[in-house]
Amino acid sequence: MNNLLSHNQILIPSARKYKKIQRQYLHRYIYEQYYNCCLLSWTDIHHKNDNPKDNRIENLIPLFHWDHSRITFTKDKSNRICYFCKVKGAKKYYKNFINEKGFICRNCYLLIRRIQNVNNGSRWKRKR
Repeated sequence: MNNLLSHNQILIPSARKYKKIQRQYLHRYIYEQYYNCCLLSWTDIHHKNDNPKDNRIENLIPLFHWDHSRITFTKDKSNRICYFCKVKGAKKYYKNFINEKGFICRNCYLLIRRIQNVNNGSRWKRKR
């Protein structure tokens, strides 16, 4: 019987699930077997080199789920440049809603919104 499933999952017999077969990620299983521990449900295994197929033990570290999400899904915004004023490194960027190209800084966003509201005859009224 082949125990390897798609997306690096394996089938393992589990005493915790009343002798039912349980699915588990391969990297999680490797970490638990090497350190002889049982990882809790809110613990994720992070690959240091961001290669999910590299399951060497020196590449695996346990993290809480919220820390793992913060590391994995944080985008690098340091290279963003405002489409209109060409400022780099602003604290907050918005998607360019004028022509859908690039990003605009907060100052340009507020200026454009102010101009649009004056042209529409409203003064910062929220549309409902």
